[in-house]
Amino acid sequence: MPGVPVRGESPVGGWLGCGNRTARPWFTSVGRRRQAEVRPGRRRSSPTSATLRPRRWLEGRLTRLVERHAPQLLEVVGIGPDTAVTLLITIGDNPQRLGSEASFAALCGVSPVERSSGSRQYRRLNRGGDRQANAALHRIVQTRLRVDPRTQEYYERRSKEGKTRREIVRSLKRYAAREVFHLVRPVQPQPPP
Repeated sequence: MPGVPVRGESPVGGWLGCGNRTARPWFTSVGRRRQAEVRPGRRRSSPTSATLRPRRWLEGRLTRLVERHAPQLLEVVGIGPDTAVTLLITIGDNPQRLGSEASFAALCGVSPVERSSGSRQYRRLNRGGDRQANAALHRIVQTRLRVDPRTQEYYERRSKEGKTRREIVRSLKRYAAREVFHLVRPVQPQPPP
């Protein structure tokens, strides 16, 4: 067919490596596949249990891992198994290296950084840190804004004070990091007086 791109055709003309095979247009097999999918009387494929099964299996396995290592995380509003695992990975095998909640917040990238623009001074989030942990804290905050009445009241109060949504979410991320740190931190025995 003239003008139709053919597999193996050289830009100069002639054939590259086709041998005795018949050249077919590039769209033939794709078009037939698509035509078979949309045939009248046939249903389009939808997510089946076969495609959802691995996801459920993985979620169950993550839940068991979190229940074994830090079950208290799953009791908190907004923290699911995937978020808990992400935060546990960020903390790592040596949680003693995190001396304070401020160091954990910096590790997650939610520590405030002072910024100023002319006469206005404000804080923004630290752009450093573990981006996956930051995303996990963001998911916690967004979930709490939807379902947790305490967080919704806090949002309303701060917005009446003139804070922007970005500033409120920054503060909520820091609160969430503080809460996670205190839940996961190993209990250190108090020295006898």
